[in-house]
Amino acid sequence: MCMRAFFVKKHRIATTISQKHWDLLTKQVGKYKTQQKVLEIALENLDNSSKQDPVLTDKEQVWLAILRENLVVLYEKSCFKSLMENSDIECQTEFFEREKPVEVSIEFFYKEPLSAMSLKEVLDGLLFNAKLSNWYDTVECIDEDSHYTVVMVHNLGINCSKTTLLMVKSALSTYGAKTESIISPKSVFVKVFKS
Repeated sequence: MCMRAFFVKKHRIATTISQKHWDLLTKQVGKYKTQQKVLEIALENLDNSSKQDPVLTDKEQVWLAILRENLVVLYEKSCFKSLMENSDIECQTEFFEREKPVEVSIEFFYKEPLSAMSLKEVLDGLLFNAKLSNWYDTVECIDEDSHYTVVMVHNLGINCSKTTLLMVKSALSTYGAKTESIISPKSVFVKVFKS
């Protein structure tokens, strides 16, 4: 027998518990023989269960909500690129003006109307949606003195840039922000004025 086993440091605890928990403890003592053993097993189970149930990130929570509501159809990226290359931008414009899907998703994320949000919250919502969509290689918002610069880089072609600009401008104009923009076949730059 190892001598180390004789010198295990132990700690005494004294506490009160409710009648309900006393009854549970008494019941488990029948199974595990001592109150000490019941408490040790309960603590180990609490520790193990916290490791098994990680807290979901905002992105994971939104993905789960989207999947539960059957709101998305998944495409392989090259297939999606082909769809973008062949999309009708006039129809896209009408759709974004009529349905306002980006505004709805930002409001869903923050659980309040765009009009109640700050400009920074609206921009954060836009960026969150952009990252969630997985269309872009880079999505960032740079805070400059009088404005923010939103940068989105992708490899999906000019129609993706046009569609992205439609989405961003739709949300920002609904909010009431003034913007200036430049697009290329692989990027979108939107200057969003703070006042």
